[in-house]
Amino acid sequence: MLITITKDAYKIATQLKPPGFRRALHELRFLKKDLERLAGKLKREAEPVKIAAAMESQTGINQEQVLIAFAALVKMDLEQALGGGGGIFGDDGARVKGSAKKGKNKALWNPVTLALGLNDAYRVPLPYLKRAFNAHDFLHPWAAQWNHTLALLGK
Repeated sequence: MLITITKDAYKIATQLKPPGFRRALHELRFLKKDLERLAGKLKREAEPVKIAAAMESQTGINQEQVLIAFAALVKMDLEQALGGGGGIFGDDGARVKGSAKKGKNKALWNPVTLALGLNDAYRVPLPYLKRAFNAHDFLHPWAAQWNHTLALLGK
């Protein structure tokens, strides 16, 4: 091993005069704290990156906003379907999980999931749903997610 740089007693790095020192590997000595620090660094780098699990959004729009945006687009009584606070697609569907615990009238709905369900289950045309996202201010926070979803679906 050829050593050309070292630290002095004051921990200041010093360049050694050429040719430096030659030592065999078994003659090298390191401080215990330096080895522990290096081992910790290597262990952190070797750990797999933890990917956050996909979480469902805890925000949404209320029943009044759902009716304003989507009621005119479907041929059913959307108010009655939403009234129970349950899902309108047979399960929780577009309802934000846990939002109806405070009361059925306080349930929140994810507008992107709701729009996709209305298109799939009730044949509401996508251009009408696109127009709804552009026409209402309370849907603007979800417009990017809506457009991204349509791009993923190839529509």
